[in-house]
Amino acid sequence: ALRGEQIPLGARMISVVAGYLAMMTDRPFAPRLSQSQAMAELERCAGTQFDGMLVRLFIAHLNGKKRSVASSL
Repeated sequence: ALRGEQIPLGARMISVVAGYLAMMTDRPFAPRLSQSQAMAELERCAGTQFDGMLVRLFIAHLNGKKRSVASSL
């Protein structure tokens, strides 16, 4: 099984965004989370379920810190 950076970057990016979108959507088994709750859940799972660096970049982007995101790449 692939782990960490063995997983292609694109797949790790999709995982973060898909996880966020799932949290922000009403589901039959759970109501949607607020944006701050979804970001907190991403941070909680950073480094285990989600790539930690990509979570930090994604949250910075959501917070409007696009310059810090671009300089981190």
